[in-house]
Amino acid sequence: MDPNYGPTGASGWPPGVPQGYAWAAQLPPRRPRRARIGAWLMAGGAVAVVLVAVAVVLLRSGGTNSSMVESKRGAAASSSAAHPAPTSPQVADKPVSFEAARRTLPSPADISSLMGVGELQSTWDYPALSTSTSGPPVCGGINTPGLRETYDGSGFLQTRNEVLSNDKAIVMQQVSTFKSSSAAKEFVADLNNKWGPCANTTITLQAETLEHWRAGVPNMADGVLTVPMHDENQPDWGCQRALAARYNVVADVLTCEFGGSTRAVTLLQKIVDRVPRG
Repeated sequence: MDPNYGPTGASGWPPGVPQGYAWAAQLPPRRPRRARIGAWLMAGGAVAVVLVAVAVVLLRSGGTNSSMVESKRGAAASSSAAHPAPTSPQVADKPVSFEAARRTLPSPADISSLMGVGELQSTWDYPALSTSTSGPPVCGGINTPGLRETYDGSGFLQTRNEVLSNDKAIVMQQVSTFKSSSAAKEFVADLNNKWGPCANTTITLQAETLEHWRAGVPNMADGVLTVPMHDENQPDWGCQRALAARYNVVADVLTCEFGGSTRAVTLLQKIVDRVPRG
C-alpha cells in the first residue's frame, strides 16, 4: 500500500453501508370360662401349626421373590448393556454474528495509540471487498487485505474493511464472518499453503497506480499467519500482514511504516481478543 494513500487515494473501494385408606378388624365372641384353658391349648396348637405353615410359605415365597428380584435385576442389567442410555448430543457454538464481529475493530484513537505515529484518520470504512487487483493470481492478494484474489471462493459471508492513515503510517484492518469455526481456520491454513511459494516474489497491486511489492517469507505460529513485505520502489517503506481465526471470524491486518513495521500482530491480537462467543 503506497504511503501516499489517503482520503483522496481510496481508489479500488466502492462507495459507503403437578387417599390413603384405613380398615378395622372384628373381634370373635367371648367363650365360657371353663372352656378357656382347653380352648387356649387347642388354639395354641392350632396357632403353632399355622405359624409353622406360614413360616414355610414365607420362606418359600421369600426365596422365590428374591429369585424374581435377582432375575429382574439381571434382566435390567442385560437390557442396559444391550441398550445403553442415550447421551445428549454435543451442541455446537452459535456462530458470531457479523454485527458483533464488525464491532471488534479498534477505533482510530486506539490504533493511533498502538502505532505511536501520531493521529491516524479513518479514510475508508466499507462492508465490501476492494476492486483493486493483485498479481500473480497464485499469490492470492498477499500484499493487502480486502482483495478478491484472497477472499473470492473462500466461503466468507460478510466483511468489513477499514483504512486509516497519516503521513507516517497506513493501517488496514478487516474482519470477515464464515459459516463455522472450522471454515474460518481452514481459510487461514489454506492461505499459508498458498502463499508459501510466493516468498521473495514480486507482487503487483493495481490501485491508483501499479505498485510493485516484494513479499517476504510467510510464517504460521500459534494460528497466526504473518508476511513481511516492502515496496520495491521505496525499500524503506515496509509492511507486515497478519491474519488469524477466532471462532467463525477471520481478522486480517496490514500495518505499514517507514523503516518497516511489526505492529500488525499486536493489532491483530487486539481484534481477536474482542471477538465474543456466538
